[in-house]
Amino acid sequence: MARLRGPNGCPWDREQTIQSLRGFVLEETYEVLDAIDRADHDALRGEIGDLLFEGVFLAQVESDEGRFSVTDSLRERFALDLSGLAPGEHLLVVRVADSANNSGLAKVVLK
Repeated sequence: MARLRGPNGCPWDREQTIQSLRGFVLEETYEVLDAIDRADHDALRGEIGDLLFEGVFLAQVESDEGRFSVTDSLRERFALDLSGLAPGEHLLVVRVADSANNSGLAKVVLK
């Protein structure tokens, strides 16, 4: 997304703001809900990807404006501390549940 909004990227992508993306976010949200209502799992797979793309797009716009990054959003949502990762390490976060009422997040560092 940074490349698309960069100097050699797409002019349309560079012009977008969080306000101009609002309609796309809403449209993708409705499409996810429609796929859920129809129990269309194939469509849901694609629509989730579209909705996630809009989230990444919004985060990139905010990052370009110096407000926050997509990593900041994920860190807040998942209470992640990424500062301890060494170069080349990747973080995998998985939800672990031992019952329907007891779940948590497990962090696994991949080298």
